[in-house]
Amino acid sequence: YMFSLYETQERFGAYLALVASMPLVAGGFSMFLPQAMVADVVPVEKRTATLGIVTALGAGSAWVIGPVFWAWIRKHYGLNTCSQFVFIFCILHLCIALTIPETLPAHRRSPAPVRLQDANPLRFFAVLTGARGTQELPGGRTTTGVFRCLFTMILVLYIAKMGLILSLGLYAQQSLHFSVGKAAALQTTYGVFQAAGQLSIPLLIRPFSKRTTIKGGLICGVASGLLISVPHTPDALLFVSEGLLSLSFVAFTVGVAMASELARPELQGEVLGVMSTGMSISSGVGPMVFGIVVKGFQQTSYPEGAFLIISAFVIISLIVSFVLPSDAEVQAGVTARQRAESKDVPELSMPNSA
Repeated sequence: YMFSLYETQERFGAYLALVASMPLVAGGFSMFLPQAMVADVVPVEKRTATLGIVTALGAGSAWVIGPVFWAWIRKHYGLNTCSQFVFIFCILHLCIALTIPETLPAHRRSPAPVRLQDANPLRFFAVLTGARGTQELPGGRTTTGVFRCLFTMILVLYIAKMGLILSLGLYAQQSLHFSVGKAAALQTTYGVFQAAGQLSIPLLIRPFSKRTTIKGGLICGVASGLLISVPHTPDALLFVSEGLLSLSFVAFTVGVAMASELARPELQGEVLGVMSTGMSISSGVGPMVFGIVVKGFQQTSYPEGAFLIISAFVIISLIVSFVLPSDAEVQAGVTARQRAESKDVPELSMPNSA
């Protein structure tokens, strides 16, 4: 649908306006709700694999079907029909979400009525300041420090990732003269590899650690941008780049699972919410910023140089991933927290009443 908006120069402004509004969708219950439900009902040791399967079946299959579907609607019925279908799908999405039963166990629900200030999204960021409590981990780390690293990694990664996904289509159409259908096929390639990557997470974390798996996904993201930064890139390499980019999503899924494992049960919603908020902000900022960057580089003798900037962003995320805890440190933290909860021993350092 978005590719149809920037098919002509006159629609580029409408394209930027649309992607700037993406956080309203991406930051809502689209990603956060299934993650929170998995955290409610799936044991810690199976949570990473389950998140991978849910993401593959949901987001992965959507990227496979969606671009081709919207390209076909655009070709045969026009852009206005696309907009009408988008509205219908959003309403259907909301209706389905409203029918999902509550998964949070009764003993973990707050007996107090929900207050307006509790709905403040900025309240989520308290988990990044330590105001909601923190726990010491082996190696001198704290859960608050790990949450900050994961939030930063996801924020920067998604600025680059979403920027590359949508600006690559812009570059392909305006510099390589891709049709709308061929540009949509790029996104279908992304969806196929994303689904495969998410389904392979259980196989990856067995021989490798979660931290190593995250690094591997980020390295794929760096390679994605570098591959198409070579002048006169063959069309086929754009599809390879999309495949590599999709594998970087493994870092997000495993990172969210790590955050969920370290979070206390009563903070699951806030921790997962702030991670999804980071993804949401980037989903709007990335395409808007890099759409302008790619368009600016098209006026130079090296239009592919824009993708070097995108790779630089992923390198920042890769550097941050080196300070994440190992699986042994995460497991030690989970065990200590569970022991404290079962014995009702206040091993967690809580914020002062002041």
